[in-house]
Amino acid sequence: MCSVQSCSPEKSVSLIVQENFPFDPLPLADLFTDREDLFLVYPKAKFPFDPEEWKMFMNSHSLNRSYLFSNVNQPLKMIGHGALLKRERQDTLWVSFIYVVPEQRNKGIGKMIVSELEALVRKVEGIQRLALTVRDYNPTAMHCYLNLGYQEFQREGTAIKMEKTV
Repeated sequence: MCSVQSCSPEKSVSLIVQENFPFDPLPLADLFTDREDLFLVYPKAKFPFDPEEWKMFMNSHSLNRSYLFSNVNQPLKMIGHGALLKRERQDTLWVSFIYVVPEQRNKGIGKMIVSELEALVRKVEGIQRLALTVRDYNPTAMHCYLNLGYQEFQREGTAIKMEKTV
């Protein structure tokens, strides 16, 4: 468990980061109770939340990791999630399943989550690049990723794939 703090004083939030390993889908089931929220995080996911579907993703590679985020002032109340997934390229991890609870959105927490995942990746030997997929119907997330230095490299339907060297 470690702590991350927002850089912007007007949004003074400190987060606790907890690695969800071995992967336990139950905290995610508590987060993803709304169909639209789950759709934003993973459009192809089954609703209601299917723990077995998520176990399959998270346990498909030894580098895959899930991270739970809570506010320092309320450490037992989870306010976000992010994951790192290994896919086809050897030097790349994918930032995936980024989620911030509705009442904590537009406070810079999504940016903090992605920044923390980037910091964690820098410790993984052989990983030089991060990639992610954002949907064109999620302009808030797209803006966040662009501000963090991600660049578009491919479009497929509503999916926009972005990457960044770490």
